[in-house]
Amino acid sequence: MSQTILFIDLDGTIMVNPFLSAVFPYLEERLAPDLTREFLAEQQIRLKQPNADPIWIMDWDNICETVVRRHGWEMPARVCDLVVEYSRPPYISLIDNADHILRQIVSEKRTLIVASMGLSRYQMPVLKALGLADLFDDFLMPDLTGVLKTDARFYARYAGSDALKISVGDHVTDDVLRPQAFGFRTIFKSPHPPADVQADIVISDLSELPKAIETLEARNLFS
Repeated sequence: MSQTILFIDLDGTIMVNPFLSAVFPYLEERLAPDLTREFLAEQQIRLKQPNADPIWIMDWDNICETVVRRHGWEMPARVCDLVVEYSRPPYISLIDNADHILRQIVSEKRTLIVASMGLSRYQMPVLKALGLADLFDDFLMPDLTGVLKTDARFYARYAGSDALKISVGDHVTDDVLRPQAFGFRTIFKSPHPPADVQADIVISDLSELPKAIETLEARNLFS
């Protein structure tokens, strides 16, 4: 039986995390407005640094503490603790009934893998609170793989498999361009997808995902 491995992105694809809705507002309320902009800018600086430690790049505790200490302040709480505290509605949510869709695509011939740029200490509390964690067979995150999602070594444990590998996500570089360079098929998900995205299939809603997967499996079978 032909096998399929689905590498599924998290934030913006199947779930909404509590950073913008609760974690950053908590810090702004206790310290100063506009810190969210500084937090995001600090991470962008880190992402552009070649050969930087992948965990350091995605470590929101360190990112926020770096920005806050620049102002001469102290962090009122750890980011990882705030994520746990706010991993509940209305601060987190499913996208497009993701739990229902993921259950639809589960089968004996398919392996569902989380492929996220986020660290496990920020992602797992949200996955568990939304009831998604048990739907996946494995979890790939920078602190678990030692590299970012844009590095081929991120997927190293599946490199020897001859299964059809499909990347599903909402980020052009992370979920389409880099996976294509690794030999994956790609499904790009966006409510308003740009016309020039060179994914194998473009969907605007997760309800289209089961059919998209079936289409790629059929192409692979007869290729």
